[in-house]
Amino acid sequence: MATPESFQEENEAVNNFVESETNGDIIYLGIDLGTSKIAICTNDGIMFSEHSLIAHGDGHDPNVDGNDKVFFGKAALERIDLEGKWLLRDLIEKNSDGPGYLTALLGHCIQAAGVSADPGQMYAVIGVPSGADASYKRAVLGAARHLFRGVMVANGLFCVAYGSQRLDSSVIIDVGASKTDMCLIISNIPEDEDCLSISVAGENIDNELVALLAEKYEGSKVTREIARSWKEAYGFMGDTDEECKVELPLEDFSEEVIITEELRIACESIIPDIVSGIIKMVSGAEPQFRATLRNNICLCGGGSKIRNMRSFIENELKGFGGGRVFLIDDPEFSGAYGACRLAEKMPDEFWEKLNNCDN
Repeated sequence: MATPESFQEENEAVNNFVESETNGDIIYLGIDLGTSKIAICTNDGIMFSEHSLIAHGDGHDPNVDGNDKVFFGKAALERIDLEGKWLLRDLIEKNSDGPGYLTALLGHCIQAAGVSADPGQMYAVIGVPSGADASYKRAVLGAARHLFRGVMVANGLFCVAYGSQRLDSSVIIDVGASKTDMCLIISNIPEDEDCLSISVAGENIDNELVALLAEKYEGSKVTREIARSWKEAYGFMGDTDEECKVELPLEDFSEEVIITEELRIACESIIPDIVSGIIKMVSGAEPQFRATLRNNICLCGGGSKIRNMRSFIENELKGFGGGRVFLIDDPEFSGAYGACRLAEKMPDEFWEKLNNCDN
């Protein structure tokens, strides 16, 4: 594992710097780049999130100011007549149009959040997915460097651990939209071998629910977007006393139906892979850390909001020696909050050194 000192040299994040005096005119930002959403926290209390989506017409240059043919976030979701791009997912999959679109999206988010400081007065730590490769980090830095006086990238799950004070032997699990990321935090900065990404997450639940309803109701017109809205409103695992009653769209009309069982099955469908990932991470750690790790498993990300996920995973772990699972407070902003705290802790001389070297 890397030490905090070596991590400093790599221009990422560090957890043991001496606090510097804060200039009242300086704004520190923590930015969590998710494949579904971007979250921002600032040292003066701003909290903002936006879908990491843009929609635009063919051939549009995002660097041209004042053009109304580019739509960001929620507005992009509503433009079904335009091509939509999930920028961070494309960047991870090496299917990106370059940093220009990401620069435009980040600029939009900063402005929409109400951050009005001059770029020369802003410093940012950007949380990126665990295990992100060097080319991904370079692309993010290239897109962001002109928006701030100083900017650096950090492991997004390390930011979660830092902000929630869980740096001592924990397993941080981010249940996202397209994948679930896991990371071992054992006092030091995690390296690639401490991270695991599995390809089950919120979208798998949406797809499973669509398939189950199509199988049960002939002519079902439930889309993945509709399924996602039902999951976010009613999703649960295990037992419930509530009935989930919805208007199911069919070919020519809608029918009021109860989807409680289908919703439960869909939500629980991702758990076997997540539990397998937990067992793999814990069993791969040094023996002296395993007991502490299995009793300090922390969930964050949008998927962690599904009711009973914490207790359901704990119950599944009983067959593998047990474990304790916790929900991180405010999972939507936990990564951005930790990144903001990191930015504040960096001494002025670190930022100046960063500005004088090639990111």
